[in-house]
Amino acid sequence: MQRQKKEFRSWGILSDWLNEENIYLTMRPGFIINQLNMFIDFYERGLVYRDLKPVYWSPSSRTALAEAELEYDVNFVSPSVYLRFLLTNWHNGISLSPNTNLYALVFTTTPWTIPSNQAICYNSMLDYSVIKLSSYGSDLYLIATSLLQNFSEVTGITFEVVKTFKGTELSNCTYQHPLFPEQINLPFFAATHVQDSKGTGLVHTAPAHGPEDFLVGLENKLPVICFVNEDGVYSSKAPDFLKGKNVLGEGDRLVLENIASDVLHAGKITHSCPIDWRTKEPVIIRASEQWFMNTEQLKERALEEISKINVYPLVQADASRKALMTQVRKRPYWCISRQRVWGVPIPVFYERETKNVILNRSLINHICDVIKKEGNADFWWSQSVEQLLPPNILESFKLSATDLEKSGDIFDIWFDSGSTWSSVLKDEKVADVYLEGYDQFSGWFQSSLLTSVAVRNQAPYKSVIILR
Repeated sequence: MQRQKKEFRSWGILSDWLNEENIYLTMRPGFIINQLNMFIDFYERGLVYRDLKPVYWSPSSRTALAEAELEYDVNFVSPSVYLRFLLTNWHNGISLSPNTNLYALVFTTTPWTIPSNQAICYNSMLDYSVIKLSSYGSDLYLIATSLLQNFSEVTGITFEVVKTFKGTELSNCTYQHPLFPEQINLPFFAATHVQDSKGTGLVHTAPAHGPEDFLVGLENKLPVICFVNEDGVYSSKAPDFLKGKNVLGEGDRLVLENIASDVLHAGKITHSCPIDWRTKEPVIIRASEQWFMNTEQLKERALEEISKINVYPLVQADASRKALMTQVRKRPYWCISRQRVWGVPIPVFYERETKNVILNRSLINHICDVIKKEGNADFWWSQSVEQLLPPNILESFKLSATDLEKSGDIFDIWFDSGSTWSSVLKDEKVADVYLEGYDQFSGWFQSSLLTSVAVRNQAPYKSVIILR
């Protein structure tokens, strides 16, 4: 710490360097205790919860990542695949011969997610066409009408339109899974995230591997099936030919090999792909049990507060304010847990059998008392459940130590940094200014805003200065 302090002073950073008490350190017991008290307050109010949801996941770091922990490789090369799904039932309005083979055309850059497919999504406001493809016999194919020309240009396949109809006619369609032929009644669902800017207007939907997919699954009670483990390889639950294979390497290739008869075109596409800011390796989206903050309950108030603050430089104030508002609006939920051992532990226990969360204020108060005594939170990693939980707390849960396992998660660093105002600003005080780079619209500016709105119903700052 002294070395860092010396470096900061050499850079000309202003602070009350002579008074150590006026400098906050995130490693101090008081800071950690403040953070844990905030966490239990949010938990009791239903603002934080544990759930299985798709999150950005770094196989190279074996942890979930926040949007602010991502960088983007604009030259990332992915498969570019058009494949077909055989329909097993369609609406009378489509009116085709009963002996017709009708396929849904789907475009994907992530064939490794096909094993987890649970639905096909369409846009009820779009027009769709049934087409016959040259050199593909009498089989017929379903695609958004506005994307016909693009499909032909990309694949080199010519077509003949058989009929066109509204997307609403797809409401009762079902199809067969290309990898699991016994699954013959998978559904079609209308979804607004389906657009006609690219692809086919029909979207392969795997609730375990995409936020929009997950929301469609939640609304329609689809199972969240994830065959991918923490290392980014297929788990023991995956089909035999995929077990132990890296999803971004052999996984993509093996999936395509096993559905080769249903692949109409396979190429490559160079596009922007998220990578881990530390390891610079690719990030995937996978369902994982994590702790989340319910930002939906906070967005409206947060946006009101953004409209009130001063934004500098003035020449870019409107654009900067709009960018911060956009980042807040588009955030579906905030994953506040990470799978690391360096950081503030999330001091929670789980029942071994049910995985139910064991947490209350008495437990957090006890952990905070131990932090005061020890001077840090390192004991969480070294002590057993029996050592961490006194008999009176165990009795309150009507459980024994052998029934429990402790959490191995830590708090997201943006939850750490987003709670700094609670240690620095006392008695409802609001900071005159927060100063950071424009990249912190999704980082410190936002995390500080959300936690402060949750606790105090106001922004923690009167002004923000944006560095570019």
